[in-house]
Amino acid sequence: MLNLSTVPILVVDDDIHARSLLLTALRGGSATELKACTQPDEAYELLQTWNAGLIITEYGLQPVGGAEFVRTLRKDPQHRFLAKPIVMITSEAPSASLVTEIKEAGVDALVPLPIIPQELFKRMEWALKQARQRAENAILAAKKAQQAQRAQKVRQAQQKPPPQTQKAKQAQQAQQAESAKASSGEKQKSWGID
Repeated sequence: MLNLSTVPILVVDDDIHARSLLLTALRGGSATELKACTQPDEAYELLQTWNAGLIITEYGLQPVGGAEFVRTLRKDPQHRFLAKPIVMITSEAPSASLVTEIKEAGVDALVPLPIIPQELFKRMEWALKQARQRAENAILAAKKAQQAQRAQKVRQAQQKPPPQTQKAKQAQQAQQAESAKASSGEKQKSWGID
């Protein structure tokens, strides 16, 4: 079962009644650290200084819409919100186009209205698991990239002959040139050419 008392939750919803019902449901589920915003820009500003463990936003958010708000978070230049779990609430029927839109925006779970607390908590738990998986995948990808860079450096180092070998090769080439010169001089004498 999801322990909401350990998860700081940000609710972003411009409808005061829906926001109030959502906050009540969350408190009933033992959530203790809750913050609420009515506008996406207000939420983005808050997220600069407060680390929400989960974000719940509404699809019909005004003026930009919930999906656009999530896209903005996911495209943050400092990548602070890539692994942040995000749940979207909607009063619209969950059509295929809606689901596609919010998935592409980066939403982890969709909860239709009216809110049924148990369903909300299940979707929140799912979103938290998805976010953990995304974070683990990002860490693995970073490790693989580092390993690939190290392997590339090793390959490059192996392709270059050591400096001593190059010096030895130069000395050998000089010796061969001397030998060839001496040999051509002997041939010239043997043919009677001075």
